Amino acid sequence: MGKSYFHFTIWYKNLLHIYWKLFGKQYLDEVFIFYVRMDREQKQTFILNIIKFFIWVILLIFSYQYIQENPAEKVSLLSWFQVIYQKGEIAYYRVTGKNVDAIKQKHNLEQYFQELIRITDERSCIDSGIISSLHEDYALLRSLRSSDLSKYLWDLSAAVIEYDEVIQRPCE
Repeated sequence: MGKSYFHFTIWYKNLLHIYWKLFGKQYLDEVFIFYVRMDREQKQTFILNIIKFFIWVILLIFSYQYIQENPAEKVSLLSWFQVIYQKGEIAYYRVTGKNVDAIKQKHNLEQYFQELIRITDERSCIDSGIISSLHEDYALLRSLRSSDLSKYLWDLSAAVIEYDEVIQRPCE
């Protein structure tokens, strides 16, 4: 178990302790009185729900621990938020009547640039001038407004293909 799990459990125990000091006895008495008044079927359902709740909490703790120990899973969660943002942006452009195809192409180019940047980070034989121009073009793409997309997308699409050809060459 990692350090993050340890900090999470300390935080969780402190939260439970504070909750118990403030509300514990009062609510526990109310739940007990409520439980006593239940018939047999309601008691079984209540206990089953409590068991499900604790299983859910345990699974949540293990999921949190797993995500903290595996950076790839963190990245996949972050990319999920990015996809949701992109879909919201596309929906906004549809509602406002702007060019939806251009924004989709911009998102695809951003992903292509990100992949090329990741590859250049892994390979040491790529010229630093190419890497800096790749980063500059990526920054330009990210800063484009919807009104400027049609002007630059064709040039950036051609540039990303050229970058890909240069980066995919074998190292000498």
